[in-house]
Amino acid sequence: MKRVLGGLCLVALLLAMVAPCIAQDAVEIEKAKAADAAFDAGYQAYEHKDWRAAIEHYTEAIRLRPDWESAYNNRGLAHKELAEFREAIADYTEALRLKPNELIYLNNRELVYYKIGEWDKAIEDSNTILGIEPNDTETLFHRANAYKEKGMNAEAFADYEAALKINPKMSEAIRNRGHLYLRIHEYEKALVDFNEADRLTPKDYLTLFERGVLYQRTEHYDAALRDYRAALEILPTAHQALAYMAECYAGLDRMEDAESAMVVAIQLKPNYAPYLLARSDIRARMKKYDLALEDVNEVLRLIPDYPDAYNSRGSLYATQEKYELALADYDHVLQISGIDYGARINRGRILMYLGRNDEALKEASQAINIKPENSYGYFVRAMVHAARDEYGAALVDAQMTVKLNPADSMNWNIQCWYRGILGQLDEALKDCNKSLELKPGAGATLDSRGLVYLKIGRLDEAIADYDAALKDDPTIAGSFYGRGLAKKKKGDAAGAAADFVAAQKLDSKIEEKFKKYGVKP
Repeated sequence: MKRVLGGLCLVALLLAMVAPCIAQDAVEIEKAKAADAAFDAGYQAYEHKDWRAAIEHYTEAIRLRPDWESAYNNRGLAHKELAEFREAIADYTEALRLKPNELIYLNNRELVYYKIGEWDKAIEDSNTILGIEPNDTETLFHRANAYKEKGMNAEAFADYEAALKINPKMSEAIRNRGHLYLRIHEYEKALVDFNEADRLTPKDYLTLFERGVLYQRTEHYDAALRDYRAALEILPTAHQALAYMAECYAGLDRMEDAESAMVVAIQLKPNYAPYLLARSDIRARMKKYDLALEDVNEVLRLIPDYPDAYNSRGSLYATQEKYELALADYDHVLQISGIDYGARINRGRILMYLGRNDEALKEASQAINIKPENSYGYFVRAMVHAARDEYGAALVDAQMTVKLNPADSMNWNIQCWYRGILGQLDEALKDCNKSLELKPGAGATLDSRGLVYLKIGRLDEAIADYDAALKDDPTIAGSFYGRGLAKKKKGDAAGAAADFVAAQKLDSKIEEKFKKYGVKP
């Protein structure tokens, strides 16, 4: 009997020890079930795009199960959808602490770093991913984009090439490589890439838009307009495409269309200073000076002491030959910012118009020091050198404009012009032909080539170019005078006299200028 009682005591003791464990396990089971339920509720909320509810449910899941890396990751996804990027990064980072080198979590964090422009951190995550999966084309693409944004062109090209070697039909990589070619002015290669991307993925907004930019930059405005229109069919609210269309219309001198396109762009993005300033420039070209001034002043109301607005208003005053008002605006820009490329180069241009060429040369040179990669500074300084009769120095600057921006027809034109003045006639003719290839029918370039033909002695071709230049722009005094000289050499005294009179009305010093060009009556 004692043995039985002893056994019963032992069983009772064991039951007393096990009971709390069973109770604890039951609590943990219920807690796990609650965590699962919260996780599932978070998933359902996420699927229904109720991001805030998803965050709340995942937060409850994490409270119940603090080491659940998937809950952190999923909560990070919901934060990302709400543009709460720092919170998303924190959640992805915690998920990675709990489960290091998990590709899904690394990819998610990499994409957020890329989204907010933290390129170095995006590249660091990309490197980790590619160390695990070296043939991951999406990560190669993302890293290439980050390199592109950092201006690391060689590294970006290498990653695009690596991605395309694995997947030759990756249209987004081809398109972005095209954008990189566009950036470094390799326009033919850029066009090949854009065309191939368009073939592989038709009706892609970015491809059409980027190709439009390429055509616009190379002054193929009609082709650019076709692509921008096609892009707008895909994304009708794309205000940037409309703004660029306005620039193309302006390039074609279709100013009413330019103004209309910019009006719609502003309707889509109201109170956006760059668009208001662009419309001001368009209206100034249309001689709607009061409306142009209203646009600029509206920008200054929205953003007082905005340098671009003062630069724009200065240019507006300069167009109306209100040079002192223009200089006052440019001076104000320099008071605000201290260093401003636009104000410096514009001051140089105005000072040249006022005949203050020494000061103009100083301003243009300072502008070039600020932005040595910008061709326009050299363009203006070339004009200043020419105003000082320093045609050799003008040619050196003109050559820099072509080197920096060979797609701009005017850069080839001024190189042609200064070479023509200096007697480098064969090279000048090639430059003018290149300019006209980029922009057929441009009056300024036809005027330049007319001078070259005149100096060579090809009088009929000189007259034909001057005729075409005056058809494009009847205010070019040099075209009247040069045509008069060609007619005089051909024995058309009456025609020559009429052209000389017309030239003198437009520019009383035209004969003196042509003598400096090495051409005498």
